[in-house]
Amino acid sequence: MKNIIIYTNRSSFVRRDIEMLQCKEYKFDNRIHWIIFSFLKQLAHFTLNCYDNYVIWFCDYHALIPILFARLYHRKSFVIVGGFDAMSLPEIGYGVFRKRDLRQLIVRWSYHLCTKILPVDQTLRDEIKKRMNLPQSKFQTINTGVDLVKWRSEPIGRDIDFLTVANINNQQTYLRKGIDKFIHMANMMPTKEFVIIGWQLPMVKHSVNLTILFYTVEEVVKEMMNRSKVYCQLSMAEGIPNTLIEAMAMGCVPCVTNVNGMPWLVKDTGIVIEYLADTRSALYHALRMTNEKSLERVKIMNHENRKRKFEQAGIL
Repeated sequence: MKNIIIYTNRSSFVRRDIEMLQCKEYKFDNRIHWIIFSFLKQLAHFTLNCYDNYVIWFCDYHALIPILFARLYHRKSFVIVGGFDAMSLPEIGYGVFRKRDLRQLIVRWSYHLCTKILPVDQTLRDEIKKRMNLPQSKFQTINTGVDLVKWRSEPIGRDIDFLTVANINNQQTYLRKGIDKFIHMANMMPTKEFVIIGWQLPMVKHSVNLTILFYTVEEVVKEMMNRSKVYCQLSMAEGIPNTLIEAMAMGCVPCVTNVNGMPWLVKDTGIVIEYLADTRSALYHALRMTNEKSLERVKIMNHENRKRKFEQAGIL
């Protein structure tokens, strides 16, 4: 089959899907001052090129034109929903459904017109269905997957107590990913070692037990995960973040907030925080846990399972 993946950011999980599907790829520049040119360029590309399946990672500005061409050519279009494209968090300005504007209108059209919506977690399906009258048959949940041969624990000492990883490049991400809470916990637990990977904002004053790394090179991330006892995902909203899956595969005990797909993945392998006031005690509890259950549980996120789901959806 001649497939194509359309995206705005070639992140690690997008790259894995491109490799898995062995397909063409198209990057849409979604910077506002380039947006009209990006639409025209996209229109020209899909006028001249026809594909069997149009796979769009995240539903945003870049989704509508490929979906329209799929319908024009009587082909199939699939929208992979990752989080932002299902949510509304007006308090931090996050989520495509937070305000009615052209962006939300494009997303609504795209969901109505595409062949299938593929959320990475069923809670994202529920978020969309709360806001749109779409049939159950329109959805097929396909969980994110990672290569569990590549991401696996090595027998070295775990000298880091708590780790979190995110591309922290703006205030919205800083708050949504719970980085403020993580820094606060470092201040509250001065005898424990905390590490943040992915910081891209101006440096802030922090306690001596907190290490902040600016880079997210994969080998460095793997090493730090392998050295960490507990991986923290203190987010306000998430699908099922790849970093959480990778950390569990690398032998970290997960400690997450009770949002979206994370409790489903973690279950009893780590700690699910119900109330933010309990975060400190939850972190101490996680330190006392072993990682055998998380190493076993994460096997359900093997990228081979994701590949089989793609086959079931008719993409492979």
